[in-house]
Amino acid sequence: MQLSGPSLEEKLITAGTVVDDTPVSFGSYSPKNDTKGFFGLMNIRYILRVSRNIPEVKMMKNLTVAKSLEYLAKFGLDTSKEQDDGLSLALGGMAHGPTVLQMAAAYGTIANDGTYIEPTFYTKVVAQDGSTIIETNQETRRVLSEQNAWILQTLLKEPTGTGLTGSSGATATRARVSNQDTAGKTGTTNESKALWFCGFTPYYSGAVWLGYDIETDGKAGRSSSLAAQLWGNVMKDVHKDLPSASFDKPDGITTASICKESGKLATDLCREGHGTGNMVYTEYFVNGTVPKDTCDVHVKGKICNKSGKLATDACQDVTEKIFITREDADKDKSWEKANDAQYMLPVETCDQCVSVTPEPPEEENPNGGNTNTENPNGNTNTNTNTNTNTNSSGNTNTNTNTNSSGNTNTGNTNTNTSGTGNTNTGNTNTNTNNNGNTNTNTNTNSNGNTNTGNTNTNTNGGSGTGTGSTNKNDDTTSGNKGESTES
Repeated sequence: MQLSGPSLEEKLITAGTVVDDTPVSFGSYSPKNDTKGFFGLMNIRYILRVSRNIPEVKMMKNLTVAKSLEYLAKFGLDTSKEQDDGLSLALGGMAHGPTVLQMAAAYGTIANDGTYIEPTFYTKVVAQDGSTIIETNQETRRVLSEQNAWILQTLLKEPTGTGLTGSSGATATRARVSNQDTAGKTGTTNESKALWFCGFTPYYSGAVWLGYDIETDGKAGRSSSLAAQLWGNVMKDVHKDLPSASFDKPDGITTASICKESGKLATDLCREGHGTGNMVYTEYFVNGTVPKDTCDVHVKGKICNKSGKLATDACQDVTEKIFITREDADKDKSWEKANDAQYMLPVETCDQCVSVTPEPPEEENPNGGNTNTENPNGNTNTNTNTNTNTNSSGNTNTNTNTNSSGNTNTGNTNTNTSGTGNTNTGNTNTNTNNNGNTNTNTNTNSNGNTNTGNTNTNTNGGSGTGTGSTNKNDDTTSGNKGESTES
């Protein structure tokens, strides 16, 4: 009443708005939940169903205490001595507080489709002759629009377990009246010294307070569900002969499929969920308040299984799945204590997997390992050719070095080598040079090997030198030819 209704009317929230249940401090004030732990991302329905304090205080910070007190006065509460109230007003914390009658009338405003009607104990007093002696004149005023009042009626059905989100964890299921729409909210003061339940049906509104005249006398009970039970027992008897009734939906209400964890239009990722099932449901909205943006909380990401962090191109063992994200999650780490932290997309990138850059392959030289420095203007061309062939008997080695006119072949060496007891047979070394080139062809056998049938051919176009076969260590050379041809 002091929070959800005014926030709806001021267009600060919708029924689908999501608030984060995470640790927070406002100066010296650090609100606590009634139970340990933090639930993380919660929509308004969920917050009201299980009565989470921290999200409500965050909402009050957005609404402001001053604006809340302004609405409470419209709801009929005496706020003249409440100017010193702080953010705990979101939880009902007031310096002086209302009477039970004021609270019954205030909740009656929601039941009356947003119109406050001053409570009275009589309507009129009639004399014996039928004349009216006294007639009450009840003050009425509009506090909430019909549409926002109806939205609030549906929201306050959540604590009784009859709303859109089910009954799990609902704090006021004992207040439920059979065959009647039942709405309301529990309340508990510090150390449970006072317990509240205020609620309404389409027929009646009422409020219950449990406590001692002197607060220091002890706890009023273990939980506010006791107040809800007492309220329910009374209302069940009051409604026993009344027809079933529901809150009438006014014109100007529409629906949309939204995400439970972002409050925005749902995507396919919301439907797949992140391990807790489908996150999409149909919510009611006042016309013109349907969210325009699509969910940005659910994302698909790749995680390195080695480090548990965001995968890089270097990571080989990777898992891709759906996660949730939060704005500025890398700066505000309060979410790490929430129950839904296990579904968060990591904010750090893997630093354990290292990319290995392959060395570029060596470029092939079409000249068989020869190095040529080419000059197209007929200048010096220098080739260093080394051909080494190791062959057994009957193999043929062919080494060819070719240079054309006007160039110099320097240091061309063709070597055919056979091991112990082997025969170099039929090896052919051919160097073709023009104009002053030098060719050296060498067939070498050691330790009793036989060079047989090797042919060394040097063709020189100008004055040149050709050198034939060479044997070392008293080896046998037979049939080897060294030829030089000059022109």
